[in-house]
Amino acid sequence: MSKLAIGACFLLLLCGGVAQARPRDEVMINVYRCAGQPSTRTWLDCYYGAAQAQRAALGLSAAPPSQVALVMAPPAPGTPTRPGRA
Repeated sequence: MSKLAIGACFLLLLCGGVAQARPRDEVMINVYRCAGQPSTRTWLDCYYGAAQAQRAALGLSAAPPSQVALVMAPPAPGTPTRPGRA
């Protein structure tokens, strides 16, 4: 019985914590939002905006608001794209 109680306590300790994404994880999630950008130039701006979490963690200057906004509002699905065009 005591082994069961100890196991239950251990399980509660493992599951009780709040999961937080590391800055790198957040950047990778945001980068995927940039995939639908129609032009290479816009995609690159979005990519720089996606790295904002890591920039903040390293104490670097913030990305321009226009780049961060591209990550927060990706293009609608089905938007035609032309790979390789700037």
